[in-house]
Amino acid sequence: MGIEKIKIENYKSIKKCYLNLKQLNVLIGENGCGKTNVISAIKYFYNNLISENNDEEIFDKNNQFSNTVKIGIVYNCKELKKIIIKKMKAINANEDYYKKIYKLITKDKIYLELIKTKNLPIRWNIPLREDREIIYNIFPIYIIDTKNINSESWKFIWKQIGDLIKIENEVSKDFQNQITHIIKEGQDNKIAKGFVELEKVLKDSEIKIKKYTQREYATSIAKMYYSGENFEISEHSPSYFSEGTNSFNYINTFINIIYAIKNKKIKFPTIIIDEPEISLHHKYIDKISENLINKSKKIQFILSTHSSRLLKNILKEEGDNRKVFNLKYKNKYTQCTEMKLLDEQRQITFIQDEHVNCYFSNMIVLVEGESELELLNNKYLKIIYPILSDVDIIKAESNRVIENSLLPNKRNYKTSYLIEIDMDKVMSVDVKENKFKIKNRDGYFIYNEKENYYYGEKRVETYERRNRINKMIEKCRFHYSLPFYACRDTNFYDLKGNIKKYFLNYNIFVNDTTIEGMLINNNNYDKFWTFYKNVIMKDKDIQDLEKYYNSLKEYNKLNLLRLLVSGKTDYLLKLEQLDKIYETDKQLINKNKIGKTSGWITLWIEYYLVNLFKIDNSKDSDVSKNINTLILKNKDMCEYNFRNNFTELFNLIKEISKRFSN
Repeated sequence: MGIEKIKIENYKSIKKCYLNLKQLNVLIGENGCGKTNVISAIKYFYNNLISENNDEEIFDKNNQFSNTVKIGIVYNCKELKKIIIKKMKAINANEDYYKKIYKLITKDKIYLELIKTKNLPIRWNIPLREDREIIYNIFPIYIIDTKNINSESWKFIWKQIGDLIKIENEVSKDFQNQITHIIKEGQDNKIAKGFVELEKVLKDSEIKIKKYTQREYATSIAKMYYSGENFEISEHSPSYFSEGTNSFNYINTFINIIYAIKNKKIKFPTIIIDEPEISLHHKYIDKISENLINKSKKIQFILSTHSSRLLKNILKEEGDNRKVFNLKYKNKYTQCTEMKLLDEQRQITFIQDEHVNCYFSNMIVLVEGESELELLNNKYLKIIYPILSDVDIIKAESNRVIENSLLPNKRNYKTSYLIEIDMDKVMSVDVKENKFKIKNRDGYFIYNEKENYYYGEKRVETYERRNRINKMIEKCRFHYSLPFYACRDTNFYDLKGNIKKYFLNYNIFVNDTTIEGMLINNNNYDKFWTFYKNVIMKDKDIQDLEKYYNSLKEYNKLNLLRLLVSGKTDYLLKLEQLDKIYETDKQLINKNKIGKTSGWITLWIEYYLVNLFKIDNSKDSDVSKNINTLILKNKDMCEYNFRNNFTELFNLIKEISKRFSN
């Protein structure tokens, strides 16, 4: 391992950032969160290690009194120390270079810090340039900016090739003597005469040729060895290929050369790659991931990425040589937190690209299934409530393994979130005893011991409200109506209201019943019945169902409609759980029931808006476009009507907005 820690203070948008690194490190976050500034700070540090390259744009622009930047790096020297001791023993300690290194690494770690104050030169805690040059050479940094990879970039690889085959001065002199001998004593005197003429030209022009450095000399030897310098892939120049293929080939080639250097030289390299996924097909991302993971055994990497696939591939790799840092831009500054990696095999197995997207999100909303996704991604709702376009809505299917893999409080990253669940995930009913029970084992009502120590309003909203819920569950028996177990008992409403309020303290929104109950309620069930008849069942004979519906009381009509769309009744019961319903009535409902994934939610929202705006479907050729226009013109009216006719949906979106703003 090379770099163990990086400390950045007051650099551009970064007040304080501490990175405890492993071999494979990933920076994630939305655009503008500060990932580039982290890379820029490391680059600034290295650019000034052996020669000062001032840049006054590095200071905090939000605070005119902040005039000092500090960047510090801790280098782990344990492995280096062993190598140097071994080298010194092998050469009887006669090599000055190894002595200098050993003197610098008397401890297992080196801390090197840059301090830059406005209008003053850079100060280093290790003042000798030759000492810093040792660090510069042994712990080199290579930065790949994938946005600017082109045919010219490939020339930079020659520098690394020169580093790989760099030869000692004595050997290079021998090479030079042999080349001179071949030219002067060779059979073709034209070459020798040409050099004689060249010598005269240079002398007359008073020009001298600056000698190669060791690396440059090795590069020229390599080019001569291969009789060329332009790279070809499958007999084509890199520019022949698409940007993605060129980027893929360049990154892999670069990594492989640095890996070869590491195997041959006393070096502990770190490669920084800014967005390696740019222009890459997902198969190429998988191949890049595999190479990064394999080479990270010897090369240290710092990756900045927006690719959920790349991150997923790294997260799924077992071992403790990875770190993921989540960056957020808040209140004009970059916040950096080290995420907890997936710690269970089940989490590693279940995690998918769409789940990893959460780590890049402004806010995540975890929902139970397809119906919730269909509702909250509805194109009309997104116009009425633009907040829905700013958050990521992820299906978790009430899977606690997936939830624990994604939630910020479990993975330690600073992203707002809300979990949406049905009431049956919190409690269930024993209809024979008419008694509800809390689902402690598999549900969400798991006791939080911290509530014992809360005080004031927080204690009232958690500890005391929880006790009230438990007492109501224990003592209350609610009045209901058959055959659907419809319940209008005010105590039942009170119980559910307390449950909803309690769970909001933990960023969990509990539906009054289910998502179907959210969309079909006391304020709109009559409209929904008309929609069901005229849209869902327009080509079917439902006379028997309509007769049955009309025979019911209002609260039973509501429960019937929920069952017809595969929802649950007030008592959180499915149709097959109803034990007091006539078999003929059950068969009638089953015959006319539609599935959860039938698309009825989208049709219902559109139908509601068509009637709200009194649009004539028969005359309007583009209903969708017309609705969009009318929503934008009548936004306040839309919000008012949705608040009254879909109150619970409005409350869910309000809770999303509240957390998004925090």
